[in-house]
This record gives sequence, structure tokens and C-alpha cells, in this order.
Amino acid sequence: MAVAGKSGVESKGMTSVEFLISTVMLGILCATAVPGILGSTHHTGVNRASRRLTEDFRLAQSNGITRGAQTGFIVFDQSGVVPDPGNFNDPIKANKYRIELQTARAASWPSLINHPSTDPKVVTVWKDTDSEYRGVCMTTGSPLVFNPRGFS
Repeated sequence: MAVAGKSGVESKGMTSVEFLISTVMLGILCATAVPGILGSTHHTGVNRASRRLTEDFRLAQSNGITRGAQTGFIVFDQSGVVPDPGNFNDPIKANKYRIELQTARAASWPSLINHPSTDPKVVTVWKDTDSEYRGVCMTTGSPLVFNPRGFS
């Protein structure tokens, strides 16, 4: 703000009061905007995780239909447990999931250590929701099995 002095010459710059007011206004603006920005970032991560899980559910279902086999979607919870079937407990696999195939009714499901490159019954590698989507964790471990008609 320019103020004309007694000599009629305008002084350039801000007074300390104007500077203090503008600093306070900037602080208030930052205090209200930053939490909203951080919250939307977390919300975006959750949305991405839910979209990815939905896509992988559909992948498991379509694999069951196209291959004429049962397809399992195995999910470990945040402590590394899948309660049923078999009561698997592997803390290394906490918050991870993958898609598996059972080629015949009497056939066994693949071992948890098998990899898609070595076992054709393993469709995907273990996907880690905690590292891919910060703050997203599985609260309940469970298998979801689709039959060859796509129903669970």
C-alpha cells in the first residue's frame, strides 16, 4: 500500500502491520487447506485399492469361467492369518492376496510358496495392499472361491 507523505512522495512497500495481517491470513489459509489435501490423498489411495481389488475379483471370476476350474482368491489379514480353509498363519504374507486355480475337484490348491512362473495353478503373485496403498489393510483373511460358472 502506498501512502503519500508530507512531501508528496509515495513510499513503496508494506508496513509491519500489513505484513503481520497478510502472514496471519496466509497461516489461516494453510491451516484449513492442508488437512483437506492430506485427507483427499488418503481417500484417493483407498479408492485405488478398492478398484484394484474389484478388478482382481473379476479376474478370478473370469479365470474360473474361461478355464472351467474353481478359482480361489486367497486373502491374508493384517496379522498374516487365513482362518479357513486350513487355518494358514504366515506373518510374512500379512495384507497380501493372490489368485489360484484348482484344476479338478479332487486336485489340491497350490502351495503358498508357489509362484506363477513355476506353477500354472497360481494366477497372480502375492499382492501387498499395505505397500501399494498406504494405510489400507485387510481386517479379515478369507478365501473366496468361484466355481466354473463364475459364482462364489
